[in-house]
Amino acid sequence: MVADEKSPEEAWSEDRLGHRKFASYSVPDWVQHPQKLVPLKAAILFPGEQSSFSGMFHNMRKTPVVLGMLRAAAASLGFDVEEAMEDRGGSSGANQALAYVADCMLFEAFREAHADVAERCQAVAGFGVGEYAALYAAGVITFQQGLEIVKVRSAALQDVGNQVHVEAIVVRGMALDKLERLMKAAQKLDAEDGVQDPQVAIAQYWCPGGYVCVGTGSTVQKLHDAAVGDKDAEVRVLPDQHAGHTLLAKGAGAKVAAVIERLLPAMKPPRCELFLNQSGRRVPPGKPPQAFADTLMSHLSEPIQWESCVTQMMSWGIRQFYECGPNRSIRFMMRYYEHIIEAPFEILRPADFTESFSA
Repeated sequence: MVADEKSPEEAWSEDRLGHRKFASYSVPDWVQHPQKLVPLKAAILFPGEQSSFSGMFHNMRKTPVVLGMLRAAAASLGFDVEEAMEDRGGSSGANQALAYVADCMLFEAFREAHADVAERCQAVAGFGVGEYAALYAAGVITFQQGLEIVKVRSAALQDVGNQVHVEAIVVRGMALDKLERLMKAAQKLDAEDGVQDPQVAIAQYWCPGGYVCVGTGSTVQKLHDAAVGDKDAEVRVLPDQHAGHTLLAKGAGAKVAAVIERLLPAMKPPRCELFLNQSGRRVPPGKPPQAFADTLMSHLSEPIQWESCVTQMMSWGIRQFYECGPNRSIRFMMRYYEHIIEAPFEILRPADFTESFSA
């Protein structure tokens, strides 16, 4: 018998006498137990790749955990991450990787400053590439596994950008059916102009009545020209946007899905509720990753349902949001939300209970 291997009698005795720590069990939502921690009605949110800026970690305290993450990231990604964070230069792909590393580092800083919230939060969610930081915070993946996913994601989307000229616009205040008609019209006009396979689609439902439309450059330009004619709508160009969350990224999504499928056997059930971009729905704590793997694997070729994520979290009782990232992009989005709970009646404005935690 191997030295650390237990005899059948010892194993039976350990299980019989309850020597395993309660925390080592995957306990369903409905179980009540004196040792089960009651979750706080709080969610930790992680922003995406648009949130980084030059010098974002200049004043961040370099704890041993943070230094270890920087070394691991540099070894995995092949460049000096700390230097890149100071410059925030380079490609959109590099910025995706930096956003993931930044979100995870800030979660560790948040855990040190607010241990009770970090351990007892009811839910986590992340916008775009921030979803992988949420998976890390929920214990589904390790930091290193997230680096593997993000590295492939970044390179795959960069390849798409090298092949297709991608543009994006933000539209807010326009009826969805009208926006959809304008997108179809833009594609038709581009096809009549001789453009092969013109594409434009909603890539992000980022707030009530707010959308990010992404596609081929000339098609998006035609959509922009048509949309600005709506006097009630706010329309602006979104720079440095990749093709993610549209059909243009279907091939890139397949590459990311292959990495997730390879890592799946090593993934763990989430320790708290998890709200995912592709579905906008809740994954309960303790659910096997195999049960929501399809949602993770279609992340890059389907639009971000962020509005649904936020409203669902409030419907499930969340009354405090903590943004854990290098900027305040999520807190900015929250200004446009107002959610009504019917029973008991409640009008929720999440901007009133969203706090940003940054370096």
